[in-house]
Amino acid sequence: MQEREAPTPSDVQPLDPHRLLDQGIARLLTELQAGQFERLEQYLTFVSRFHLYSAYNQLLILEQCPEATQVAGYRTWQKLGYPVRRGEKGIRILAPQPYKRANAETGAEEEAIAFKLASVFDASQLANLAEKPLPRFFTPLADDQPALYQRLLAVVRAEGITVSDERLARAQGTSAGGRIALREGLDSRNALLTLLHEYTHELLHWGAARNEISHPVRECHAEAVAFVVAYHFGVANPYSAAYLHHWGTTPKALVAELETVRRTAASIIRRVEQPAETDAGWDGQSVFVAPARADALHPVRGQPAE
Repeated sequence: MQEREAPTPSDVQPLDPHRLLDQGIARLLTELQAGQFERLEQYLTFVSRFHLYSAYNQLLILEQCPEATQVAGYRTWQKLGYPVRRGEKGIRILAPQPYKRANAETGAEEEAIAFKLASVFDASQLANLAEKPLPRFFTPLADDQPALYQRLLAVVRAEGITVSDERLARAQGTSAGGRIALREGLDSRNALLTLLHEYTHELLHWGAARNEISHPVRECHAEAVAFVVAYHFGVANPYSAAYLHHWGTTPKALVAELETVRRTAASIIRRVEQPAETDAGWDGQSVFVAPARADALHPVRGQPAE
């Protein structure tokens, strides 16, 4: 049988990506402003599976195929040995297209990026999953998480951040710009979730940026990142909705917040899944093994406030 070529235009769903994005963002914003958080939690769950895609592409995939779990281009699936089922419709995303242009003022050649529509397909659209199941790169964990907590602890300490167990009055944990304190006696699951929350504060909320971001928005960041990373590793994490109505009040501001969460979660997931030999406490073996992926942008931790 002759191998099928790449999908024809009839194989993809015709859409206006900008209109679809506007609709998805508007619905999310309207629900947040009305105190309804189900769509945001659905989106954050989605981020845990697609953390290396931009917030815009995550929203595009979510709007077209909310049940998606793993996506790739037609030819990428072919190279991996998974043909797409005949007749399946592609999920449209925006793909970067680098090009060179002359600077309007100086005439010097410079690099620029345009975006064009591209099609990807979800794993559920593959033809041979029954005969060739997709490999699993990590297994959902039980309720106790000592191995994952120890791995995250090594990642945090490799950043030069100290972590200690202390007698805290009310909080489960605190972040003090280079120092994290966790309440004494936490079980490994709660210690993991608290450390994720405080580590996010360390990555995003110290230095000059601290005074530019309100306390409710800082808590939104920390809650959302901890939710995404924990869910990625199969750890249940009750999401606090107490601060969510403080998220972006305009579509542009909301997308900026979602992108901050995505980049930070992607960075932490990458570090946990692909430890470097220089990480403090690394024993020479990865606790969690992930497939080869493009590196995510790693946020730079600000210096402690004076």
